[in-house]
Amino acid sequence: MTSNNTGFKYSDFKPVVSRKKRKNKAQLERPSLVSLVRQAREELAKDGWNSRCQQMLREHLTGHSLSPSRVLCLGLGSPSDSPNSRFQLAFLLELCHSMDIEHGDVSVYDPVFSEEDDALFEELQMGVLSENKEGRYSLDSPTILWMPHCDLDLYENILGANWSPEQLANVILISNRLGDYVDSNPRHKLETRAPCLLRIEVMECSLLPVSIACTTAFNTLAIQSIGRNMKMPESWFGD
Repeated sequence: MTSNNTGFKYSDFKPVVSRKKRKNKAQLERPSLVSLVRQAREELAKDGWNSRCQQMLREHLTGHSLSPSRVLCLGLGSPSDSPNSRFQLAFLLELCHSMDIEHGDVSVYDPVFSEEDDALFEELQMGVLSENKEGRYSLDSPTILWMPHCDLDLYENILGANWSPEQLANVILISNRLGDYVDSNPRHKLETRAPCLLRIEVMECSLLPVSIACTTAFNTLAIQSIGRNMKMPESWFGD
């Protein structure tokens, strides 16, 4: 029998590193999550974008006689997994600093949060909500809702949970421009699926400027509220 000499040598063989080991190595080499968020905050400050947004928010609140003391953040995504989420969290941190809101008065929730994300929020001393109410959170005081790029149903649920003149006056929404949903959906669909959002289109809206540091994190976002100066139609709240 003749041997089949293929030139194979054991020294040519390279063991395959498991995906788990590669992931663990990458995590060890990556800066800490809080450092990455700090870097994102520094990037947003470079061209004055964050300062301009905070000034817009202060002017909006003054014009509507609102003094928020709390922040509810929904739909942020996972800071450990998404650069956009880290930039959006960096914006939230600057918002708290600008509005003099304590981190302990900030509540966050997203079903995609990982254990690493939860540890980050604990380090930042922000509260992670334990129950997924799908946006049905009732507000009893002026509250900033930081809801970047959420879906139609989540916006409808938060409005529906606060569907009275007194509670709607507490809502300061920084989110997708609600009018975009009205423009892009048939009215008959909104009347069934999002009747609150369809009416609330009259909220005053201030579009955030484009961010050079991260265009995809803040595109189409706006500051929106009714405030305490507008008389809302009684027909909104009928059966």
